Amino acid sequence: MLGQVGERFGKADLLKIFSGSAFIFGCRIVGAGVAFITQVLMARWMGADELGVYVLAFSWLTILAVFSVAGLNGAAMRFIGDPLAQDDFASIRGFLRRSRQIALILSVLIGSVCALLVQQGYIGDAEHKIVFYIALSALPIFTVVVLNNGIANAFSWFSISFLPNNVIRPTLFLIAVAVVWYTRQELSAATAMALHWVAIVFIAILVVALGERAIAREVPAAVSTYDSRLWLRTSLPIMMMILFNSYFPAFTVIVAGAMLSNADIAVYNIGFRIALLVAFGLHAIDSYAAPDIMRLHSKGETRELKQLIDRITRMRFLVALGSVVVFVLLGRWILGFFGEEFTAGYWVLVILGLTQLVQAAVGPVARLLSMTGHQDQGFYISTVSLAIAGVLILLLTPPFGVVGTAVAALLAITVWSIWMSYIVATRLGLRPALISFGS
Repeated sequence: MLGQVGERFGKADLLKIFSGSAFIFGCRIVGAGVAFITQVLMARWMGADELGVYVLAFSWLTILAVFSVAGLNGAAMRFIGDPLAQDDFASIRGFLRRSRQIALILSVLIGSVCALLVQQGYIGDAEHKIVFYIALSALPIFTVVVLNNGIANAFSWFSISFLPNNVIRPTLFLIAVAVVWYTRQELSAATAMALHWVAIVFIAILVVALGERAIAREVPAAVSTYDSRLWLRTSLPIMMMILFNSYFPAFTVIVAGAMLSNADIAVYNIGFRIALLVAFGLHAIDSYAAPDIMRLHSKGETRELKQLIDRITRMRFLVALGSVVVFVLLGRWILGFFGEEFTAGYWVLVILGLTQLVQAAVGPVARLLSMTGHQDQGFYISTVSLAIAGVLILLLTPPFGVVGTAVAALLAITVWSIWMSYIVATRLGLRPALISFGS
């Protein structure tokens, strides 16, 4: 672990953070690398137009999964972490059961409503309805994966939380795409989505099996106790924070999708996918540090918590800064792997890289608020920032195309980052070394 409560966080602890984060980052970067290769194959084989349809449908799937899980994956850190410290296994059992019931019901309801909207032509176009139907049929299954990832992270079961969804799923999808390519079959958006559907089902089975075995081993049997109202009241604000932090790219794709061609959607998505390599590093650092942040906060070890946050923030900033430099120098060359038509996204890549730098500079503010009972402030800020992003995309995309969409994303994330950092400083008294606000 990152260090014992009450000890001073020094260089040795920084190395522990780095080594622990390395596993998570390794999962993310391997998965991203596999996804990169897959996107290259799909872009060159399908073309930007067909790839854009697939990207839009998959973006809908990921966004709807966020609403289906209702933030319970993020709330798991608190409602599993706190009871674990107190050996309250009845509460843990209750949270596990109720969260799964809620996620299943919501995913079926949301998927059914959206299927009707597709049928009426409000989502997607008539020519590509089948792609969206396949994506929506995967919604309950993908929701299971998302929820169980959050539960595993709360228990610090990092191999279960990150390996299946971040490494195995994209690898299976790559293999399936490669087989279709090798047999010289046609790869359409519908075929690609069907192949991904199979990979999602396999991963859901794997994650549930591994998770249940780990729970049976480490959580003693107990009569479940429930506090569903508290769980939902806490998780729903966290949902908006997760939506902004983890699924913001998909949100922007959906909003801009109404104004961009399928080819432009593909160009923008490729730029964001590359920029997200930076986010994977930031997320890895935050995920590994999260259990210790929760523990230090619960024990009231304010001094050690401040030292840990400072070191995490510096590490995040250096990772993001180095990545932006790479994008500036090698951006066109990197985009060229996807095909000549994608090099037009150079400025999109650079601008989206800057969004990661801004988020890195303010530290793990979202996790701090969600784990310390200040999720309501995070909910308000994330909701307003998403609204700002939507308005800016609507204003900037028509005259400036994908570059306008990227600028809108940068401006919205800057507002969110500064605002969240201010709340962390004033409510928690934590000011990352790179930025300070008030007293």
